[in-house]
Amino acid sequence: MSTSDYAGNPGASSTLRLAEVTEKLEKKRPTLPMVVNSYKQTLNATRFIGKRYLSGPAAWDDFDVSWDEKGFDFNNDYLARSNIDFTKVYKDGNTQDARSIIGLMRHVDQDLSKFEYWLGFFTPENTPVPEGYEFIDFPETDIGVCWIYGQETEVFGVEHLAFAKLKEEDLEPNNEWFFERYVSHRESMDKNKFRIMDICCTIKPKVE
Repeated sequence: MSTSDYAGNPGASSTLRLAEVTEKLEKKRPTLPMVVNSYKQTLNATRFIGKRYLSGPAAWDDFDVSWDEKGFDFNNDYLARSNIDFTKVYKDGNTQDARSIIGLMRHVDQDLSKFEYWLGFFTPENTPVPEGYEFIDFPETDIGVCWIYGQETEVFGVEHLAFAKLKEEDLEPNNEWFFERYVSHRESMDKNKFRIMDICCTIKPKVE
């Protein structure tokens, strides 16, 4: 794992690392938003279950619509309440990441003018799909993860920062599929009202 602007205890919990990163950034008075952590993670063969909103360029306008208006009740939703074994989602068994709501996006057929936005969860492969939802099956794949630190209005729609950082780490992003991962304990604002957003994307396999 490569961590930008972090030189603390590499064996510390993610909560402790987040506190140390925040303290260090406060002292540096950084230009925001910025990548404060980057690493590779393996997504097992999974089924993404969720709802798709506005295919095509109009999808960008849908970001300003609240989740409740979208019909996705994330507090009482079936998937949030169901007995899914989220330890099977990521190879490392990280359930905090796995239980997080995902804002999944893609450029359709690699066409940057055609865009899709989905809201849902990664679940183990072959998970039954409840009525009213759609699904996408993904094979096992590596993803690049970047923590983007900034104010509430700064951490969305900055995947270009994540892609650039991952390339620095010799990880080649596949920007057809990428996603925002809304991890509750990282999203919590610090005393300066800054927060961290996970921006992730699938990684192209290296050619030997």
